[in-house]
Amino acid sequence: RPRGAPRRARGWQRAAAAVVLALIGVVQGQVQLPDLANTFSASTLAFFPHGPGLTSRMTVVLRPSVNMSTPPQFRQWVVLTLPTFTPVGPVNQGQQLPGQEIPVRAKPSERVMDVTPLTEVDNPPFEPYAYGNAEDYTVRLQVRPLPGVLHTNIDTQLVICCFELPLSSPANNPDLSIMAPRGVTPDLYYTDPTIETQPIKNCPEIVRGNFWQHVQFQFDPPVALSPTTVAMTFQAAQALSREARIVVKMTGLTRTPARDGELDFATTGSDWMVFADKGFWNNTEETATFFLRAGVYLDAGTMVQVRTLPGEFQLPGYVEPNFEGFTVSAMSSDGIDAIIDPTPVSQSDYVPPMLTFVYSELRYWDETPNTVTNMNLTFQSNRPLIPGTQVFLKLPGFLSAVLEVQLEGPYKVHFAQKRAELDIPENLMTLTVENTLYSDTRNITLEVHGVQLPPALYQNDPSLKIWNSDPFSDDFKQVIHSSPRVCGLPSPRDCAAERQKTLDVELSYNPQFPEAPTEVTILITPNVMFYQGNAVLLYMYGFTCDQNIIGLSGPGGSKFVGSAATWNFSTSVLSLILAPEQTLPNDETTVVMIPLARNFRLPERLTENDGILQTEGVGVIITKRAIARSPPIGEPKFVTESTLTFAPAGANEITRVSVMITVNSDILPE
Repeated sequence: RPRGAPRRARGWQRAAAAVVLALIGVVQGQVQLPDLANTFSASTLAFFPHGPGLTSRMTVVLRPSVNMSTPPQFRQWVVLTLPTFTPVGPVNQGQQLPGQEIPVRAKPSERVMDVTPLTEVDNPPFEPYAYGNAEDYTVRLQVRPLPGVLHTNIDTQLVICCFELPLSSPANNPDLSIMAPRGVTPDLYYTDPTIETQPIKNCPEIVRGNFWQHVQFQFDPPVALSPTTVAMTFQAAQALSREARIVVKMTGLTRTPARDGELDFATTGSDWMVFADKGFWNNTEETATFFLRAGVYLDAGTMVQVRTLPGEFQLPGYVEPNFEGFTVSAMSSDGIDAIIDPTPVSQSDYVPPMLTFVYSELRYWDETPNTVTNMNLTFQSNRPLIPGTQVFLKLPGFLSAVLEVQLEGPYKVHFAQKRAELDIPENLMTLTVENTLYSDTRNITLEVHGVQLPPALYQNDPSLKIWNSDPFSDDFKQVIHSSPRVCGLPSPRDCAAERQKTLDVELSYNPQFPEAPTEVTILITPNVMFYQGNAVLLYMYGFTCDQNIIGLSGPGGSKFVGSAATWNFSTSVLSLILAPEQTLPNDETTVVMIPLARNFRLPERLTENDGILQTEGVGVIITKRAIARSPPIGEPKFVTESTLTFAPAGANEITRVSVMITVNSDILPE
C-alpha cells in the first residue's frame, strides 16, 4: 500500500466488529436475536403403568432454552406429536374448563386431558387441561399468561392423563416430537415458532413381548342357533414349546350336549403332529384347551388350524363380526403362567341374527264369530325381508272359500302375486316376499281379504303365531303380540272369563272296579275345529298303564296318529294327536275308546266329575280345565282327620294357628 494510506480491516476484524455492534444493539434493546438456536435442552417422557396397550398416565419433563409465557397479543403452546399413543378423555365440547385462563373452541376429534404440575405448583406454566387429537396424535399444552412461565433454568415436570399406549415403541422413538408454536388460534400458528419441531430426547421402550400375529374364527355354517363346525386359526410371533397350552375362549357357543371333558378335533395338513390327541372343553368358562405335544415346538410365525367336529357346537342367536369375546391365550404346561395374554380375534365370521318379529298384530274388520271378513296384519321385523323369504301365520280355525287370498295396501307389491296362500288343514297362511321389504324400519300393514273367523278366540290368543323361513325359525314360533277376542257367548262376563273356547270331554268306564283294567270311552266335543297336528290332552292322575303307545278303537280312533294315544308314565297325561288330513269337528261329538285289553287301570277312588281329571287343547289353544263329566270310582273321598290348635290359647291373645288335615286320597296343586 502507498505510504501514508489508511490500513484496511481484514475479514475477521470486520466480523468481530459486527458481533460487537450486535451485542451493543441487544443491550440497548434495538436488536432481537433470531429463534433458530432455541431448543428444548431436556424433553423426557415416562409412563405409569408401563406396558403394551395399557391406559397410562404420562409424565413429561421439559426445559426450554428460552423462557416462554402467553403474552396479550398471541398464545403460546407446546405441542407433542405422539403417533400411536391414543389420547383418552372426554370430547372437547368447547366449554371453558375450571382453571382455564382462555377457552378453546369445540373439536369432536379432540379429547380433554388433565394436566397436573409436579413442579412450580403455585404458578404452573401450563393450563390445567391439554387437548389430545385422536386423529393426528398431537397433544396441545397451552402456556399460561404471567406469572405462568416455562423457565429455562428449571426442569418443569407435569403429568398428563391419560393415553392408551401402543403395543410397542422403541426407546427414544424418533417419531415422537415436540415443538413450541405460537399464534392467535390453535388452528393458525405463526410461521416462526418459538421452538421448531424436534425429536423428543428421552422415551422408554415399550416391549410387546409374546403375542399372536393372527387369530381367526370361521363357522360352517355361519347360521344363528345352528350346529356348526368351528375352525380356529392362530399364528404366534414367538415360538411356543414345553407342552404349552393354547386356550381358546368361545363366548356364546354351546357344546351339544353341554358337558365338560375331552374334546375331539381335526387339523389340516401335518398340524396334527403339533398337538396332543385330545383337547379339553370347560363348559363353565366356555374354553377349549389344546396341548402341544412333548418335545414339539410351534415355530414363530407358523400358522396352524384346529377344527371342532361337525355339529358339536351350536352358535348363539347373533355374533358380530370380529367379535372380541373370542380370544386365544397361551399358558404354561401346568396352566399357571401366562405366555401370551388373552388376545381378541383378528377376524371372525359374522353370524346375522335370526329373523324375528319385534311386533305383530291382527285386527278384524268384523269380530263376529264365523263371519267372512277382512283382517289387517301388521308386523315389524328385526331385519329386512329379502326376496324368497316366507312369512308364516298359524291361524287355527280360520277358513276361506279360496286357497289364495287377496292382499291389499301399499305393501302388497312386495309379495308374490299380491296374494297369500292358505293351507286349511295345516291352519297355515304363507306370504312369499318378491321384492325387498324394509320392515325393520317401520310397521308394515297388509289387508288380507275374505277370511272366515273361527267360532271363538281369546284376546291375544296364544294359538295365533308368526314365524318365517329362516333356518331354525320353525323352532321359535312367536305368538302374535296383539289380537282381539272373538266370542259368540251372550254374556260379556263369559267372554271376559275366557270361557268362549270350550272343550267338552266326558269319560265312562266299563267295568268300574278300583285299580282294575277298564274300557274307557272318551266323548270329545269342542266348539272350535281341531286340525291335523292339533292335540287333546287328558290329565288322568291316578290311572296307570304299562304301555307308552295305547291303541284306540271306536268311531273316532282312526282320526289320531297311528290310531293310538301316547301315555306319559311320569305325568299321567294321555295325548290324542290328530293325524294328517283329519279334523275334530265342532258340530258333533267324536267317540274314542281304549279297549279293555290295553290294561289301562282305574285309580283307587274318584268322585263324580272329579276335578283332578282335566283336559287341554294344544295347537288350537284351549286352556286347561276340568273334564266335564266322569263317574265316581271306589269309596268317596273325604277328610279322615282334622285338628285345629292355638298357641297360646288365651282369650284375646295373638296366637299361632296350626291346622292338621288327613285325607284318604291325593290332593294336587291347582
